[in-house]
Amino acid sequence: MPHIEREIEYPTPEEDEAIRAGIALDPDNPELTAEQIARMRPAIEVVPHLVEESLKRRCRERPLAREYITIPIDNDLLNHFLEAGGSDWRQRLNDTLRKAVFGP
Repeated sequence: MPHIEREIEYPTPEEDEAIRAGIALDPDNPELTAEQIARMRPAIEVVPHLVEESLKRRCRERPLAREYITIPIDNDLLNHFLEAGGSDWRQRLNDTLRKAVFGP
């Protein structure tokens, strides 16, 4: 995947002031104080079991490396996979191609 350089747009002083005023008016989400920020610790230090479980789950769910492409497919072939039902037609098509190329 190509690397895309993006220019960061910073708010103008007026926009920044409006943002800070909005933060000050929100009682459910007050701005953090310097003392609160200084006391913060990484989640792995506070609840390591939750972080480890989250990382395990994320790694388990990660699919094989894939390349997303666009190719023309004959309508009858596409309809075959679509008519079989379910939203997993792409996976079934991928599995069929895999078996055709690499065998069962």
